[in-house]
Amino acid sequence: MARGSWIAGSAAVMVLTIGIAGCRDSPAATGTAPPPAESAAPAGSAPPAESAPPEESAPPADSAAPAAAPECGGKPPRNPARTESAGDALRFTVTREMSGQLWDIALSDTSAARYPDLAFTGDLGDGAKTLELRDVYARAMAEDGYAVGVDGIELSIRNAGDSVATINDVRLVDIGTECLPDGLLVLYGNEGGDPIQVLDFDLRADIPVAYDGSEPDVEYFSAKTISVQPGTDEQYVRIDATAGAAAYTFRVEVSYTVAGEAFTQVFGRAGGGPFRVAALTCPDPDLRRELSDADIAQLKSHRWEQIRVRESGANLQAVRSVTAESYAENCPTY
Repeated sequence: MARGSWIAGSAAVMVLTIGIAGCRDSPAATGTAPPPAESAAPAGSAPPAESAPPEESAPPADSAAPAAAPECGGKPPRNPARTESAGDALRFTVTREMSGQLWDIALSDTSAARYPDLAFTGDLGDGAKTLELRDVYARAMAEDGYAVGVDGIELSIRNAGDSVATINDVRLVDIGTECLPDGLLVLYGNEGGDPIQVLDFDLRADIPVAYDGSEPDVEYFSAKTISVQPGTDEQYVRIDATAGAAAYTFRVEVSYTVAGEAFTQVFGRAGGGPFRVAALTCPDPDLRRELSDADIAQLKSHRWEQIRVRESGANLQAVRSVTAESYAENCPTY
């Protein structure tokens, strides 16, 4: 529900109330006008029948009543994690979490207040400021920051057991849908780097399935597994979880076998919280083709309190502030 609709509805009710008060203040209502003379009834005539009291009419519907607000959040998470066959042989370390391979982040207003350095504008200089901001970025993301567009979770997987562990499925579980944050959007752009194995997920699906990053139409675990030897062996994987026009929280569940016995393990961010990803409110052309008109209308109407963008072109070391209106007006895919 738009706030403007609520104000309009309140104004309509106020006008109606003032009109009623005016009737009560009229001379007839206050008794200041002389009462009309009573007419005498003819002798022997029956007293006049009492007229039935007028039926109370239902109050008119308020045409300006606010419409229901679009639902985002409040629903129980979907795809609950499995509780049987919990294992502990594998060790998962999030080596880096970014917006895919982009150094972008979205924060709620309360999170933005905790990390004011991310609202930096100006020249990044010789690199010292960049390193400082990367540290702040990593701490904000590990706490309750949102990756933007795609949550790129780079993992190191090690086997603390005595036998080889064979991973045969990776799922996104405990998926919650949230309202888009609106505090601070930071778009610093490309970071680079290519891990060995990429698992692609679409959070809009009822049950997101892992697709092969090198073969987008092929389910990864339909023909492949990931083997982790005990000891010093280390496997590197990136999970790309794509948001459409909403914000999501989720955890990762891994199924594997050791010596023929099946196990599952669930993990989130290092601090124990879930992973978080929010839609990029100016979607790229590929994602734009997959979104409905209603999705685009929702993204277009979203307003960030603060936006910081690293300059494109020759001056990649400058960060500038962009207004929410300018950001929306200059989005090429709306």
